[in-house]
Amino acid sequence: MEKSKIISLLQKHANNEVFTEEEAALFAALEKDKPAMAEAILEMLSLDKREAPYDETVWEPVLTSVLSIDKTSRPVRKIHFLRKWGWAAAVLLIIGAGTFLWHQLPSNKSTSQPIVSNTDIPAGSEKAMLTLADGSTIMLDSAVNGSLAQQGNMDVVKATDGQIEYRPVGKEGDGTVGMNTMHTPNGGEYRLVLPDGTKVWLNAASAITYPTAFKGAQRRVKIDGEVYFEVVRNSQKPFVVDVQGKTMVEVLGTTFNINAYGDAGFIEATLLEGSVRVSAAGAGQTKVLKPRQQARQKINMDAVGQLTVVNEIDIEKVVAWRNGLFNFDGMPLSVVMKQFERWYDIEVKYDEKAANLVFRGELYRNLSLVKALDILQGMGIKYQLNGRVLTIHGTT
Repeated sequence: MEKSKIISLLQKHANNEVFTEEEAALFAALEKDKPAMAEAILEMLSLDKREAPYDETVWEPVLTSVLSIDKTSRPVRKIHFLRKWGWAAAVLLIIGAGTFLWHQLPSNKSTSQPIVSNTDIPAGSEKAMLTLADGSTIMLDSAVNGSLAQQGNMDVVKATDGQIEYRPVGKEGDGTVGMNTMHTPNGGEYRLVLPDGTKVWLNAASAITYPTAFKGAQRRVKIDGEVYFEVVRNSQKPFVVDVQGKTMVEVLGTTFNINAYGDAGFIEATLLEGSVRVSAAGAGQTKVLKPRQQARQKINMDAVGQLTVVNEIDIEKVVAWRNGLFNFDGMPLSVVMKQFERWYDIEVKYDEKAANLVFRGELYRNLSLVKALDILQGMGIKYQLNGRVLTIHGTT
């Protein structure tokens, strides 16, 4: 597609103009071609210095609109931080870790350069350890596809797409039921299909313990960290999630996310679809959630707090990790760096000059650590990376 045609399509999209049938087909193709889109935007903004400087009042809404293109059939928040981050960072957001190298883009950074003592640290990836009921362990990222073990009448299988599935063999009810645990380390995430067909996504540093077959009146699992569920409906057998023994979430069939990292100081259960009942252990409280509501419970080493319900939660922000994104909208530096610690398997330290900045926008989780930090540096932070220790200094 000619670059001039791409620019014309982007401008029409930004102005909410109606596409002809031919233009709609071209734009659909453009959405799938990130390199072409990025090159056109670079042309628009004259970042290659072959043309006169761009008119910010004309092209800022174009770039904002492009960044908010819905690529997953779900609403995506517009990004309001372009001028502060710089256009190069915005283009990098579009292409992720793709075709343009960072040094090809002009820098909007301070003249004070970060100190990086070694090679870059890659983003997290699919890796986890599965501990079977007999105590044996399987490193799932290195395991070959196919059958991994047989437990009772269930075959534990690593599918071709990498996720773990439980497939029945023999007659239902044959064999004993054991408890398995899947655990993701820092820098890992993984997917699992439980014996009843419920789909589970584990974020970094998370765990789920579950039976090899659901017998009895409930389908009961236990989790820690952050886990996203798409529960298969069964009105005769509710699905119950035990969150660190402090919070119980009961559903029949629904989609929800639970964030229960120990260093966060709270447990959050956020409902996307359906209905859930959340109970606070020891507090004698029960709340029934509707979609876009979140039950929040403060916890510490000695006690658990009361349940509170927050309405009109930004669902895309809560499940950004599930969709391959960091969503930092309104987050302080300390919370952002907690996510970095888990995803990049690093330790973060702060000097006395580090300010608690508040961030805006999104980043792809497939960016390497240095590329992600380069973008955040455009918002004002200074840092030093030594091995896997990241030190945040005063703002630029």
